[in-house]
Amino acid sequence: MSRFDFNNKTVILTGASSGIGKCLAQILINNYNAKVYAVARNEQKLLNVKNSFGGKSNLYCVYPFDVGDYNGWELFANYLIESNETPSVLINCAGVLPKFSSVNNTDVKTFEDVMKINFFSIVYSSKTILPLIRNNNDSGVMINVVSSSALCPFAGVASYSASKAGAERFSECLQAEETSVSVTTVLPGFTKTEVLRSQTATDKENGLIGR
Repeated sequence: MSRFDFNNKTVILTGASSGIGKCLAQILINNYNAKVYAVARNEQKLLNVKNSFGGKSNLYCVYPFDVGDYNGWELFANYLIESNETPSVLINCAGVLPKFSSVNNTDVKTFEDVMKINFFSIVYSSKTILPLIRNNNDSGVMINVVSSSALCPFAGVASYSASKAGAERFSECLQAEETSVSVTTVLPGFTKTEVLRSQTATDKENGLIGR
């Protein structure tokens, strides 16, 4: 796709309270003066990020909810409509990585919870937010931050890898179908963020992740 202009755009950004999502919010607001609707489950963490923007804090709009809940997406979409907001960009960055464990030692609920956040949140957002972007006279973009784990699975992360593989393939199918919104998938490698908070790693292993 051609280079997209993020200047002064309204952006929906999930996972915006920490890690890659927080960094994206900083870039969008500080470099492009974009208005970011910041979505995550922890309202206090979102408010802490908002306060860090100082004079530009009005551009970081806090809207806390669980992205793994379809009803939450419906309520959010209705809120945007009632607020006369016309988003041009949707960035799905929310994700969860459970503690490394074999399939045999991972309960079914963990698989379900991981799929809801890592996979179904992208499906839910496509059903609720994409219609708003399509109705915008401006060109629109959907960016799904997935993971290289979708392409390179390994032992101990079956739930995570499967959810990311599903998200990657869903995004590619959506890309093939969309005519008015550009759909892009990003597959980062290991990044030392709070998604790794449930893991226990040695200093050497952390050093490899942090490179």
